[in-house]
Amino acid sequence: MSALRKRAYGLLAFFLAIVHNVFLIYHVDVYVYSYKVDKASFWLGEIIFLLWNSINDPLFGYLSDVDLVSENAKKCHAEDLVLRRLKSIRIYGPLLCISFFLFWTPVLPVWSHFVVGICLYDSFLTVMDLNMNSLLADISSSMEERTALSKSRSLGNIVASISVFISYAVWDQSSLQYFKIFCFCISIISGVGFFITSSILISQFELKSSLSEISPRSSILGSIKMPSLKPAAIVAALSYLCQLCSMKNFLYFVMMSLIQVFHCHFNSSFMPLFVSLLLKDHFPSYFCPLLMGLSFLLPHLNNFYFLRLCQKQGTYHVIQGLLVIKFLLAFAVYIADVNLLWLIAIFILSNRIFTEGICRLCDLVIADLIDQDFVENERKVTASAFFYGTAALLTKPGQSLAPIIGTVLLTVAAGSEDIRARTEQEALTQEDFKSYCLVLTGVPMICSIVQILIWKKFDLKGGKLHYIKSVRQKQELHSI
Repeated sequence: MSALRKRAYGLLAFFLAIVHNVFLIYHVDVYVYSYKVDKASFWLGEIIFLLWNSINDPLFGYLSDVDLVSENAKKCHAEDLVLRRLKSIRIYGPLLCISFFLFWTPVLPVWSHFVVGICLYDSFLTVMDLNMNSLLADISSSMEERTALSKSRSLGNIVASISVFISYAVWDQSSLQYFKIFCFCISIISGVGFFITSSILISQFELKSSLSEISPRSSILGSIKMPSLKPAAIVAALSYLCQLCSMKNFLYFVMMSLIQVFHCHFNSSFMPLFVSLLLKDHFPSYFCPLLMGLSFLLPHLNNFYFLRLCQKQGTYHVIQGLLVIKFLLAFAVYIADVNLLWLIAIFILSNRIFTEGICRLCDLVIADLIDQDFVENERKVTASAFFYGTAALLTKPGQSLAPIIGTVLLTVAAGSEDIRARTEQEALTQEDFKSYCLVLTGVPMICSIVQILIWKKFDLKGGKLHYIKSVRQKQELHSI
């Protein structure tokens, strides 16, 4: 694999992360605490978002790959699939950045703008995620090359963590002027970056196709039209979904990943609040911004080590180990003295490191499941975007449930709907402190226990995985 491809893939990850990191951290705070959306309206908006967030992944996956799952789908080369993904990124990347900037400045009534804005942003984000993840599966079936791409993606995410440091410096709950200027700047950087980087990659793959010495072939790109909604196409899509749902490994992965998505977004949505409530008054002013920035930087640095472990031990065993560590860390803090503030700070940081580490490795697991589906169901071509969309249909609800359940838990712990207002008016009591710590440690403990029990049933590992890989690679060589 050329160095240009790896660097470009890392750049695409960078441009996506610099906007999405900011969105994850502040979308709740801006509308609940700055624009004062009441809790009932916020929950209703999140429920609407939950429904759309679940539907749009398989919908966009279907629209992207419906012609690849029909019975009369033709074999095509990997370059054709990669070009399809890259052209989508070139279009929808800038649109994602526009929707990101518009989200922070209501032009409709605040609640309506929240619902429309978050659904619009998630629509473009879904298209980008489907195509970015599909590239991982379509560029190569080699574990080594996929790991190399994942490392490049991690490097891009590491550099993108700078947006978190800067955002914390310009964030002011009572005045969003500088925050909005910052969001406008990173929107421009990201949108232009998406267009230029994807254009360079498209040129490279088109050049490779034009210089190929193999016999002329009908390019799948040339046959793409508006997605078919004919009964035959719908039946083919439903048949594909039924085949996926009959794969036990796919179902076990989806159940584990649903909980993981919930936990990741619980951390992202409420980590700033935990830091503010539990640590802000006990450490120097620079400590909290530093902790927030490190919480986005270190997971990607550690991912290099996790990916190296995956090459030696296998992705299954690495995820299993991280789940066990996640539980042990939470349990250790749960039974420890709550006055050990350094321990709480270390836990908040390490909890995010291991939780995000598992999320990053899930992409490799899905790529392996795509290989299993390709081999066992005798596919002529991989429908990677449709596969990712189907997986997201069953796992994305965790993204919307996280802020809803988290808000309920923290409201119960605080005994008040406006947690921030109460803590600003009153000193945090020891009883309140213990209640917040219980939420902080209880969520990862419960999540990890259930995940460990589910993950034990997943058997796409060892000899079975090696067999799937060897068959897939032989078929790729045969098609050249």
